[in-house]
Amino acid sequence: MLKITRLKNAGTTTLIVSGRIDAGQLRDLRRLVESEHASDVVLDLSEVSLVDVEVVRFLLQCETQGMRLARCPAYVHEWMIRENFRDYVRCGRRVQHDTEKERRIRCRQFRVSRTSFWCTARS
Repeated sequence: MLKITRLKNAGTTTLIVSGRIDAGQLRDLRRLVESEHASDVVLDLSEVSLVDVEVVRFLLQCETQGMRLARCPAYVHEWMIRENFRDYVRCGRRVQHDTEKERRIRCRQFRVSRTSFWCTARS
């Protein structure tokens, strides 16, 4: 069950998301997030228990739009890194759009196994 608590504080809206989020509940979360200004919203994910791939992609999209993700569970954060890297490799941006400096930074951030698409972020 999904529960979303909305808190307003000093011009910032915090949405505390609790429970399990899958494609069915994503529609409600997306509607609520879109009703706010992206730069003024913080998504607090500390109480999230389970997500699916559609939710991970949505969270990546939110981050890209300038929304802050607070207290994201480790497994969700790791999944976001992996999903972002897969999209990066899949669309060919690595070859077509990166400057040499961006490519070096990306290579330092990720270590990719030659036998699979899994990657791990370096610390």
